[in-house]
Amino acid sequence: MTQFWTPTRELTPALRPGLWLMADKGRRIGYIRQEGRSRFICTTPENDPERRVMLGSAPTLHQAAKRLWEWGRSASIAGWRPAHTLVELEPGIWAMPPRPGHVYAQGFIEHEARGAEERFIAQTWATPERRSERIGTYDSLDAAAVAVWECPIKT
Repeated sequence: MTQFWTPTRELTPALRPGLWLMADKGRRIGYIRQEGRSRFICTTPENDPERRVMLGSAPTLHQAAKRLWEWGRSASIAGWRPAHTLVELEPGIWAMPPRPGHVYAQGFIEHEARGAEERFIAQTWATPERRSERIGTYDSLDAAAVAVWECPIKT
């Protein structure tokens, strides 16, 4: 019987139920934490839970593992991250330039701060044919940039 590799094969249960560690050849990629019945949160691999940065969430463990694996892969390619492609349009607003062969920018990110709470809102770019759509709200610019980068371009 043929077995296929999936990112979930790289997960190992961590110290408590509902927490998984993803590692590739001894290099820690990050953690996935289950919240409720259908929300899996991907975080960076810091040992101290207070210092972990949320990279995004998914409704299934498989989707969360795939997102975390892709983030780990993109973060390890010569230190490149989707945030490196962002262009700051004005303070607190960044755009991701168009990919080759596309006319419109991939999307944009808006920084919003209310008191001590900070968040980054990722949205698709509006075109003459369609309106802008919200991709999600994230705790870091890196996580929002990954979400914009992974969002399919609708033409």
